[in-house]
Amino acid sequence: MPDLVKIKQQNVLERIRKRSANIDVAGLVRGIGSVYILLDCSSSMEGEKLIQAKNGALNFVKETQIKGYAVGLIQFDSSATHICEPQQEISALNHYLERMNADGRWGYQYG
Repeated sequence: MPDLVKIKQQNVLERIRKRSANIDVAGLVRGIGSVYILLDCSSSMEGEKLIQAKNGALNFVKETQIKGYAVGLIQFDSSATHICEPQQEISALNHYLERMNADGRWGYQYG
């Protein structure tokens, strides 16, 4: 079973690499740099685990904003979903984080 998990992780990382190669950086927020938070939204994260992960992500966003970084969001379960481009607006990132569910789907379908 651990081999399946490793293969799943490698597949997610490969999809992220392919997606990242196609991102137009001309419109991104300039600062020190940009980072992505990858949040596990599989059913194993249901309940308190996802709440803690979201809180940790929001704290990370606050820390990186102080340092001038822009933060983007990607959620994954059996596949990865690009939620938003890197940005520095805490309220916008919090909006996206609040809508992430532990069933692999995203609330309000990117709205």
